[in-house]
Amino acid sequence: SFGNTDVIHYVIEPIERGKKRIDISKTGFLIEHDAFWWKENVYFKSNYIDDRFAYTYKYPDDDDVTEEIQDNIKSYINLFEESLYNNDKISNYIDLESFAKWLLIHDILGSEAIGSNRFLYKYDLKQNNIYTSKLKMSTPWDFDSSFRCSSWSDIHHSSIYYFPKLLENTQFLQTYLSLWNNIKPSLLSQFKDSMNVIKL
Repeated sequence: SFGNTDVIHYVIEPIERGKKRIDISKTGFLIEHDAFWWKENVYFKSNYIDDRFAYTYKYPDDDDVTEEIQDNIKSYINLFEESLYNNDKISNYIDLESFAKWLLIHDILGSEAIGSNRFLYKYDLKQNNIYTSKLKMSTPWDFDSSFRCSSWSDIHHSSIYYFPKLLENTQFLQTYLSLWNNIKPSLLSQFKDSMNVIKL
C-alpha cells in the first residue's frame, strides 16, 4: 500500500508546461530547486545557491537544453540573485506576488516547507530583451509536513532558499503583508465553510 504522501502525489497532476498547466512559451523555462540534482543529466548551480542543491529542468527537456540555453537561464538566475543580495530592485527580475503567495500558503498551513519542492518559471527568455516577463514561483507542492509549525514555516529562516533574504527586502515584505491583510479577515470563516461542505 502507498503512504499518504505517495497517494497525494499520484492523484495530483504533474508540474509541467502545457495547456491549462503552466503557461510558458517555447523560449521560456521551468526549473526546480532540486535536492536530487545529481540524478539528472543536466543541471546548474547559481552563484548564491546552497551547495546541497542545484537547478534541474522540467522544461525544456534535458535533451533540448543546449549550452546556449543553459547559459542564458543561468545568467538570468544570477542577475536576480545579484539584485537580491545587493539590495537592488528585485522586481525587475521576479514576480513578487508569486513568491509571496508561495510563502504565505506554507505559513497558513504551518508547513515544514524546507522539504517542499520549489519550482520556478519564466514565460519567455528573449536575449534581445530579457525583461519581457518575470521569474515566478510555480505551483506549491508537497504538503505532507503541514500543521507541524506553530508559527512561521521553517523556510523563513533556512539558508537553503531565498526567503530569509527576501524577507529583508522592503518590496517583498510589503507584498507579503498586503496579501496577508487581504485574506486575514475572511480566512477563518472560509475555512469553516469548506469543512462544513465535506461529508464524512
